[in-house]
This record gives sequence, structure tokens and C-alpha cells, in this order.
Amino acid sequence: MQLSKISLFLLWFIIPYAGHAQESDPTMLTLERIYTLEEFEADDIKDLRWIEDGTFYSRLEDSKDYPGAKDIVLYNTDTGKRNIFVSAEDLIPEECEDPLTIDNYELYYNAGNVIVFTNSKRVWRKNTRGDYWIYNIESNKLKKLGGDAQPSTLMFATLSPSGENVAYVV
Repeated sequence: MQLSKISLFLLWFIIPYAGHAQESDPTMLTLERIYTLEEFEADDIKDLRWIEDGTFYSRLEDSKDYPGAKDIVLYNTDTGKRNIFVSAEDLIPEECEDPLTIDNYELYYNAGNVIVFTNSKRVWRKNTRGDYWIYNIESNKLKKLGGDAQPSTLMFATLSPSGENVAYVV
């Protein structure tokens, strides 16, 4: 009888602390580490975009002319040749002095357009609400999508295969 009272007494103190030891264990894989701390994101390649059957790829690189801004750079996989496809300077809206901050981008190589996602806000687990701009390579024009829409209210902009139409969610 005495032994069972001691056992219950010890369990009463040990069980609450057992959970705390697991929570603070840095080797423990938790949902928080996976989804909120972004510990497992592949930072080096998340901005890489393959183009034309793997012959080219694009990625974001620091701009030499605008500190803190990014250029969209195109690489030829056969030759290794590097070409600045869209410079940070190309991404300066008429009414601004600084280039857009690129949160994400989609290159429509055949249509000669780039959709830039900027000023993003978090919805659930990801930043999916923001502002979208289209940059046309041939005309060197930058145009904001959504007209007079409130800032950071557009989602999931995509360009038609012809490059003439765009769709997005408000």
C-alpha cells in the first residue's frame, strides 16, 4: 500500500513535465516547425523557373544598381550564359523611385511577359493576397493589374497562353 502511494505521488509530478521536455526538444519534428517557422523551405531554388523544355531557367538575383532589389536573370543550360532578362530598373512604376519588391513572379517567355507579385499579405499559411504587375519585354512597359483595387487584394493572377488576357481573383 505504501509503495503504490509513492508511485502515484511520483507520477503526479513526473507526467506534467514529460510533455514539456518533448516540446522543447529541438530534434522533435512538429507542425509548427514545418508550417510556421519556414525552417524546411528551399531558399536557394524557390525562385527558379524552368523555360523552354529545360534549355533556359530564370531566377532572382540581387541587383547591382539598386541595393535590396532583385533582377530576373535568365541562364542558358547548354552554354551557361547569363543574361539579365528583367532588371530592377525595369520594375520601377512611373509614380515611384524604387523598384517593386518581388515576392514571386511568373515568366511567360513565349508571350514576352512577366507577372510580378508584390506587396503580399498572408492568407492562411501562405502569402497569396497582394498586388500584381505585368511587365512586357518588347514594349518595356509596366502595368498594374486590378485598376483602382485596394492594395494587397488580388490573388492568383495568370496570363492566357496568347499573352493577351489575364485572370485574377479579387
